[in-house]
Amino acid sequence: MSRNLIVEARRRAGITQRELARRLGTHQPVIARWEGGRTEPDFRTVVRVVRACGLDLNVSLSVFDDHDLGLIRRA
Repeated sequence: MSRNLIVEARRRAGITQRELARRLGTHQPVIARWEGGRTEPDFRTVVRVVRACGLDLNVSLSVFDDHDLGLIRRA
């Protein structure tokens, strides 16, 4: 999941892995490992990455509703 957020944030910002690494004070191979799913950054790091891309990450909890899943399975 975090890899998708990182890739999407970087793409929306229109920056390279190298530029993102510079903004975070790290190296491009670190970004490549995150985006490739070879390493999994913690939540705080993902938030830092998203903010370094000029975006904000909002997370919310809601009641689970699987009604549509049942309809899809029946169809």
